[in-house]
Amino acid sequence: MNERKINELLYLLRIDKKVKQKKLCWGLCSQGTYCRYEYGERMPDSLLLNAIMQRMGKSTDKLTTILSIGEYRYYLWKRNALAAVSQEDMDELDRLLKEPIASKLTINKVLQKQFLYRMQALVAYYKDADISRGISLLEKAIDLTIPNMQYHSLDWFQISIDEMHIMLELANFRIKGNRSEESKTMLLQIVEYTEKNYDDYEAKVKVLPRAVKLLYPLLMEEEKYEEAMKLCKKAVDLLLWQGVLYDLAELLAGYLQSASLNPEIADTVKYERQLQALLEVYEEYGADLYLQEDTRLMYQDQELYLVDEMILRYRIRMGISQEELSEDICTPETISRIESCRRGPNPNNFIALMRKLGTEHDY
Repeated sequence: MNERKINELLYLLRIDKKVKQKKLCWGLCSQGTYCRYEYGERMPDSLLLNAIMQRMGKSTDKLTTILSIGEYRYYLWKRNALAAVSQEDMDELDRLLKEPIASKLTINKVLQKQFLYRMQALVAYYKDADISRGISLLEKAIDLTIPNMQYHSLDWFQISIDEMHIMLELANFRIKGNRSEESKTMLLQIVEYTEKNYDDYEAKVKVLPRAVKLLYPLLMEEEKYEEAMKLCKKAVDLLLWQGVLYDLAELLAGYLQSASLNPEIADTVKYERQLQALLEVYEEYGADLYLQEDTRLMYQDQELYLVDEMILRYRIRMGISQEELSEDICTPETISRIESCRRGPNPNNFIALMRKLGTEHDY
């Protein structure tokens, strides 16, 4: 992020989006705590920073993040859990959920607990075939950061991509649990909210196509063919614009099916060619007919650094002692504690240390 501090970035994004602090941090942290982030008195942990950025409609891909050793250990465990999900290995996921780190809430208690509920919901449904428990766990997960959602429209909240994914999984589970009407209402709200509030296309493409994929069959059952067609076209165009293949073939097929029932207003030639070309590629390379993105996963291509290793590495590279590095910033003992993972630097000291070490990384 070069010379722009994280507090400045949060402030400028929030002002640009015209969002009040209370609405932005609702369910994540207190307004007083958030104020300290914008004032530069404290730095949010990586989980909270991602959530806040997403709530402002921004994808956190390519974000450079500096982690404490505790955050890194949790990051590794979470990555293993998501790998088990992607491989559909519910036994391995169940085993990981029983490890102490799964319930050791030391980084961001709310967001860690939310992820834990999400993973437990997957085990409940896909391993134990308990759809009711799966729905209950997802409802608990979303209620942690968006409490009383059922009493408000989605516009009342600022909603992150991760929170949207929980809602999409909840809608999917409710459909399978014969609660389609509830799901349809939620999915329509998600589509409307995403179009209105996510101006970052990298963020929008993570939510809108999946919502349309779940909503499309419900609209077709109600013979709302034109509405289904328009939503599929919108999702397809977004996927093509972003160069994303997940769900593309299925949504193209959905558009063409609904368009066949609206021939007077449909433009099908281009999309028929695109679907045919896509299926030929799949056949040639032996890929599945429909590449489907799992709403349980959210891919993030973030650069990760450990703060203690970063300071130690740059200090050794410069050939200076802890006493020389700490001069006019803090005590040598503080540097020693930071490099040995016994504490983290406060924001002002961290910035001063990074500048003295000659690195452009801020946070």
